[in-house]
This record gives sequence, C-alpha cells and structure tokens, in this order.
Amino acid sequence: MDTLRHMDDDDSREGELPEEIAGLDLETQAMFERVSARLGLSNGESTRIGRYELREWIGRGGMGQVWRAHDPELGREVAIKLVSPRPGREPGVLRARLRREAQVLARLEHPNVVAVYDAGVHRGQVYVVMELVDGLTLRASQKGLEADELLGLYADAARGLLAAHARGIVHRDFKPDNVFVGKDHRARVGDFGLAHALLEPDSDQEPTAGAKEEGAKETDAETTEQRLTSLGEVVGTLGYVAPE
Repeated sequence: MDTLRHMDDDDSREGELPEEIAGLDLETQAMFERVSARLGLSNGESTRIGRYELREWIGRGGMGQVWRAHDPELGREVAIKLVSPRPGREPGVLRARLRREAQVLARLEHPNVVAVYDAGVHRGQVYVVMELVDGLTLRASQKGLEADELLGLYADAARGLLAAHARGIVHRDFKPDNVFVGKDHRARVGDFGLAHALLEPDSDQEPTAGAKEEGAKETDAETTEQRLTSLGEVVGTLGYVAPE
C-alpha cells in the first residue's frame, strides 16, 4: 500500500493550505480539511489516498464521500469513494471482505457498469477507486427526456444488471440515483455490493431469533460467509426494494 506523499517544504507554510487546495471553492476546501483531519494530516501535507491525489469533492451519499481524483501513475482522472463503515468493524475482516468484493467487481467489464479499478484501506480510511463518469444520475437526467430516450437508458441499466447477475453479483440497491449517464448518453450502473458489504454487520454475528428459524432451513454448504446479506437484514431503498 502506498503511503501518503508529502509536498516539498518549500511548497507550503505552517498554518496554510497546500497550493492546489487553496485555489478551490470554500466548500471543497472545508471537505479537504475534514478528510485531512480524519487521516491525521497537517496543513502542509498533500491530501492523497494511496497514490491518488484528491482534486474535487463531488458529493456525499449514504455510504460516504465521493471525490474526483488523479491517478499519476496511469495519468487519468478517477472517482474515489471514501467509505464510512459501521463502527467496531475489525480492520482485518474489513480488508479481507473489501478485497474479495473488489476482485469480483473488477472482473465485471461491461459498458453499462461503472468500472472498479482499485480498493483498499489507507490510514484506516476505506476507499474504492472507480471509473469517473462525467455526467448526471439517471434521476437527474430523465427530466425532459422523450419516452424512447428514457426507455433506452433504462434498457442500458438492465443490460448492466444482467451482466452482473451472470457473474453472480447482486446489486441490492438498484435505483435511478445509482445509475450514471455520461456525456456519451450511455447509462452505467454503479454502487454495487462493494460498499454495502462494508456497511453490514460482521458476517459471523449472532442472528436474531426470527432469523435463526429461517436460517435453520439452509443447507450446511451455505455458510454465513457465503451469504451476501446477513440473516434477518433488509438492504435497499424503500420505494425501489423488491416487495418480497
């Protein structure tokens, strides 16, 4: 794992923001300062996650913050999600589960799925590196579209889900906010199970009484480790989750 790289001493002064941060808008500066504080950085250190240079705060979701970042090794812009896992998660368990999920999603190459490039834990901060889609969510894009255009975007999303299902990957929170439409007018499904897995309780926790009865019907071969969702837990967003 890369360590944070420091800016040269001549590039910053005590009490001042790094030059590349000082020129940003106030909201982004504030987010930089919060992330730096979480990572234990001083004002004179460049905010990086591994080898990735944070450039611009894109937004915040239920699973954490999303940033535009630069990958200096490959010379490309990427999106980095700084995931906020539930308190009390063991770092070793977190890393192992993150690695497994990332490996599966990284092999899922499809034009209608947001690509996952990298994932890891840096100074205690879980991060996921993804394709940067320059555009809007499907929810924001669908306003004013003709019916056939809208249908085409949802068909794109369906193709992405179908490709994921063929690999044994279940989204678990599919909704217009998790479909991203680029300037190429192509829809890509994002926010698959990777970050959701990090937010779930540890898979070896004791299930609830109701879940135990349901779990008794499972075969011995289906271990808790193999299940995508903990017993008795409901995932998804109300209004979009399947009624069953």
